[in-house]
Amino acid sequence: SNCNIDSCRFTANRATSGGALFTGNVNYVKNTVFEFNTATRDTGAVKGDFGPLVHTNVLQNCTLVGNSAEISTGAVSFQRIQNCIVYANTAPFAATLSSGTSAYGSLLWPVGQDDIFAAYVADSCKFGTPDFVDEGVGNFRLRPESPAIDSGINAEVLAGITDTAGSPRIGNHRVDIGAYEFYFDGGIRARLQGPLSAL
Repeated sequence: SNCNIDSCRFTANRATSGGALFTGNVNYVKNTVFEFNTATRDTGAVKGDFGPLVHTNVLQNCTLVGNSAEISTGAVSFQRIQNCIVYANTAPFAATLSSGTSAYGSLLWPVGQDDIFAAYVADSCKFGTPDFVDEGVGNFRLRPESPAIDSGINAEVLAGITDTAGSPRIGNHRVDIGAYEFYFDGGIRARLQGPLSAL
C-alpha cells in the first residue's frame, strides 16, 4: 500500500521481505530511523515494489543501522534514497543497497564489492562511518566530526521541515545527512591569568 511516514522509529521488526517496511508503488518516508530489523529472506529494512513507479519510493533524511537479511540486501531495495545514512547493515550478499535503488547525497558503509548490487550511487554520496554520539544505546545524533554534517543536498529538502527531533532541518546553510540535524550545544569557557586593570 502507499504510505507517507515522518519522524518515526522502526526497531527490531521481523518479516520475510522488508523487515521493517514493505511498501507499494508510492512511499515517502523522511526523518525516520530503521534499526535492528530483520528479514528472513531479503531486505532487512525497507523494500519497495518492483515496477515502473519504483522511482516514487523515496527515503529522505533517514538513518538505517544494524538491519539484516538472511539471504540478501541488509538495508534497502527498490527505493530512491536522499540524504540518508545507511550503515552497518548485514547480509550474505548486498549488505547495503540492491536492485532498483538509487542513492543521492547519502553516507554509505560498507561499500565492498558485494555490498552494493544493481544500485545506482551518485557522485554526491560519501563512504565511511557516520560517527554517531552513541550507537550502542541507539543515539544516532551526529558527533561534531561526523562526515554527515553539511554534506546532504539542499534541493532534496522542502522548505520549513524539521528533523526527527523537531529541530530545523538546515542548520548551517547545507543540510546534514541522516535523521538528525547537528546543532552545536556547548558553552565556551576561558581562564584568564595575570593582573587585570581597568581601561
